Amino acid sequence: MKMRKELGLSAICFLMAFLCLMASARMRSEGLSERISPYILRLHILANSNSAADQKIKLQVRDLLLDAIA
Repeated sequence: MKMRKELGLSAICFLMAFLCLMASARMRSEGLSERISPYILRLHILANSNSAADQKIKLQVRDLLLDAIA
């Protein structure tokens, strides 16, 4: 009975430590995303189809936009 109680307490302590570690990691990740978000532009360029010609045009548009932004 004593062994079972100690095992249960150990498992609870391990779980609590794990949850604290995960919460800390998430807070650091959210802080990083808040700091860099003003400097990031995410751009999606869609092609009309998966044909080679449409994909080529999509890549040309992407390259022109990146050159203009830079």
